[in-house]
Amino acid sequence: FIMTEGGNHPRDIGRRSGLTDLAIRKHVAAHSNQGNVTESGDGEDYSIAPERERSRLVNYKALLEFSMSYGLSHNIRLGSVMAPCLVVPNDDPNDKTTRRVRPNASTRFFTDDLPHGMCVFLGLATLLGFDVERDMPETLACVRKLQLWMGKEYVVPDGTSAKGRAVVESARDLGETSAPQAFGVRTVDDLKRFLSMSVFGEELQKTLENQVRSSPLVSKL
Repeated sequence: FIMTEGGNHPRDIGRRSGLTDLAIRKHVAAHSNQGNVTESGDGEDYSIAPERERSRLVNYKALLEFSMSYGLSHNIRLGSVMAPCLVVPNDDPNDKTTRRVRPNASTRFFTDDLPHGMCVFLGLATLLGFDVERDMPETLACVRKLQLWMGKEYVVPDGTSAKGRAVVESARDLGETSAPQAFGVRTVDDLKRFLSMSVFGEELQKTLENQVRSSPLVSKL
């Protein structure tokens, strides 16, 4: 059922791979002596999908979306986690029954998960050369929507001229996030140097040299 709902029924995979059409062509050829069956007379290719295209035969996105949705909605540990909200005053003072609420954007669900979670993913993706508007549209759209509720600008808002790396690097409140760009890390080499730094503020090279000098082998020389 899950495979079928995700567009991964064996019939769908067979059609996308070209195996179904190839099998039909072979069957027809075997009964009509047509010989070559990899290409039809009208120029349509019935050969098996090239190896570089086989990774796209399975619709992973729909399957992963269903798995994530099902997992979150059936996780008993999340059942007791309340979504913090604020009561919004009713526009009609005579209406005593209708109550409206909105998410409380000052809670850690926003102040932690957005700048120190999703923004890190966007920053790393940008650093690695991905176009987040093209390759991570859902994540980018989520950050852009939620930052409006928070009154922040962790990424450049939609509708501006900023494209590519500038979507993250030119954001007004970039410094409040844990994205690599907030620490001056903008290239893979920058990231390697940053990760090689000691959390205690010591230089890696000096630390290694001191360890070698104090090693039993070097001390005997």
